[in-house]
Amino acid sequence: MSCERLIHGICTYYGQWVPGDERGWRSRGHKRHSSGDYRQPPPPGEHAELRRYTRSVMKGRPIFRGPDEYAIVGRAFVTKLDRLGCSPRCLACGGTHLHVLYESHAPDAMMELGRAKQFASLKRVDRPGRLWAAGAKIIPVRSPEHATRAFGYIYEHMAKEGAWVWQRDPGSRA
Repeated sequence: MSCERLIHGICTYYGQWVPGDERGWRSRGHKRHSSGDYRQPPPPGEHAELRRYTRSVMKGRPIFRGPDEYAIVGRAFVTKLDRLGCSPRCLACGGTHLHVLYESHAPDAMMELGRAKQFASLKRVDRPGRLWAAGAKIIPVRSPEHATRAFGYIYEHMAKEGAWVWQRDPGSRA
């Protein structure tokens, strides 16, 4: 498989991983960050004032999805990427974020992820309103080994977080 255009995209629901988050956080460009991360959280209370401020200026409550919605959001995301000709390889959709490995055709992969996020939001007719945080994390896949690691990382979200996982070819790991 050619990895020249393969992208590992991470899309977070609105209000997740904000500055001051108890699970650890980093600002853009790592100008400010906590002493911990999601694997080893920072000490309780670290950046509590920043967390309170961030929550007070948010335009809504943080979004958490329940297991009954994982497949709806995930399938919509895959459907839109397919319609854009992006050939998704695998996807994991959980309560706070989504990971997807797909082939990008745009000069800026953010456009494709944005369209898929919009489409997935519109499929939630029973719960209208904001779903996604602005932007996404885009990690270009640089080698076949990197593709295999990304696929495994995404697929492991089923066991780690109870995420809904989809894959294009069940016999393939990349």
